[in-house]
Amino acid sequence: MDKNICCKKILWDSQTEKAAVLKLDIYIKKHEQKFGKILFQKMLSRKQLKLLRLMHKLMRAIEKAEIDKQQAFQLLKASNDAIKTTISTFQDSMKRYKESVKTEFAKLDCLSTNRLLSINCTYT
Repeated sequence: MDKNICCKKILWDSQTEKAAVLKLDIYIKKHEQKFGKILFQKMLSRKQLKLLRLMHKLMRAIEKAEIDKQQAFQLLKASNDAIKTTISTFQDSMKRYKESVKTEFAKLDCLSTNRLLSINCTYT
């Protein structure tokens, strides 16, 4: 029983350590970018800084376009799957309809032609 508790505690501790390390990595990256921008601003001229901002803006637009393409591809894939299931359902229903039509015509073939001709249909 104590071994299970120890194992669970070790697993929980390792998971919290991983989460803490990931949070620290994110914090460091965020501040590295911030201080990197400050250093660039001190070293670059206004034209270079403007070009750098435009490049960052272009990179963000490209990343956004890439994400939009991936989302569109996923939506297209989902719609293709839906269309395939609809087509297969339609084909199955058509097969069942053909079978039912065959059985109905088989019932009609069993009827006597003379008996059908002798039926007096009066329309009023």
